[in-house]
Amino acid sequence: MIETSLLATVAAVVREGSFERAARVLHITPSAVSQRIRLIEERVGTVLVVRGQPCTPTEAGARLCRHAQTVAMLEEGLLRDMPELQTTQTAGTHATIRVAINADSLGTWFITALRDFCRSDGPLIDLPQSQAGRVAQLRHRLPSPQAFVEGALAGIGWGMNPLHLVGEHLWTGRLVELVSERPLDIPLYWQVAKLPLPELERLSQSVHTVANALLVH
Repeated sequence: MIETSLLATVAAVVREGSFERAARVLHITPSAVSQRIRLIEERVGTVLVVRGQPCTPTEAGARLCRHAQTVAMLEEGLLRDMPELQTTQTAGTHATIRVAINADSLGTWFITALRDFCRSDGPLIDLPQSQAGRVAQLRHRLPSPQAFVEGALAGIGWGMNPLHLVGEHLWTGRLVELVSERPLDIPLYWQVAKLPLPELERLSQSVHTVANALLVH
């Protein structure tokens, strides 16, 4: 099997986007990061990380990153249940759950789900910025759903906005419906790996609870 340290290095480079930032997170030198990446690529016989700005994973690299996240969560759960296994290297470390979420959900209800999830100690949540970036391009490069609402309030355009962001403005008359009583309901789906990991189950429960309370269903 591949050493946990090598898996963690690939995941760190992909998550941080560069060897230098991964080195700071792992508390090693960029040269050591490079050596670890070369070693694991030699072992698996294929390129795992495309060097660039930022560094990105190949298909094999992405698969190893998912495996690394699973291993990290399993180890974190083991250390929580058996603290006598804790070492100076593992103290204070946290696994990471990578969540891809659309900007509208992130700007309205999803943060509430994360708040509930983060009330107890556990994995870190990684929200890729590229998700918001793609939405921003579709919205004439306005940086966020809230900025899109502000644009409508300023009278520079019109568009579809999440009800959670514009409900009060509709009630006060600052915004009006272009076509009344014609909401556009967009189905949302929560997909998660089917792994026996308590932290994933807890995150899913937080998401489902908040979604059932705040969204139309």
